[in-house]
Amino acid sequence: MRSITIRQQRGINLLELILAIALCGMALLAVVGVQWRYHKAFQQDERRLQARAIASSLMSEFEAGMRTNFDADWNRVRQTVPLELDSKGEYQYECTESIEDGDGNLKRLQLEIYWTDKRGGQSEKLWCIFLRGE
Repeated sequence: MRSITIRQQRGINLLELILAIALCGMALLAVVGVQWRYHKAFQQDERRLQARAIASSLMSEFEAGMRTNFDADWNRVRQTVPLELDSKGEYQYECTESIEDGDGNLKRLQLEIYWTDKRGGQSEKLWCIFLRGE
C-alpha cells in the first residue's frame, strides 16, 4: 500500500490573489464614490454660503444708506454684484422695496442673489424691515 502524503501549502494561488484584488477594488470604488458625492455637495453648499455672505454685505450697505436717506428709491433691477464682493462676477442681485404701513415709516427690502451652477439657475433671498429714524 502506498501512503499518500499531503504537501503543505505555501503562499497563495492565483485564484485567491484575483479574488483579493477584486474585493479591494470594489471597496476602494465605494469609498471614492462617497468622497465624490461629498465633494459635490460641499461645492454646492459653498456657493450658497457665498451668496448669503454677498446678500448680507449688500443689505448692510442698503441699511447704511437708509439711515441717511430713508425716502430714496431702493429698488434695483437685476445687475451684477460689485467686484469687491464677487471678484469672479458669478453672482447677480435684485432689490425690491415695499412699504409696509400707510405712513411710509416702515419699509421692507428684499434682496435676491442669483447664480448658475451645474443644477441650473439658483437664488437666495434675504429680506429686512426698516423703520424710519432707526
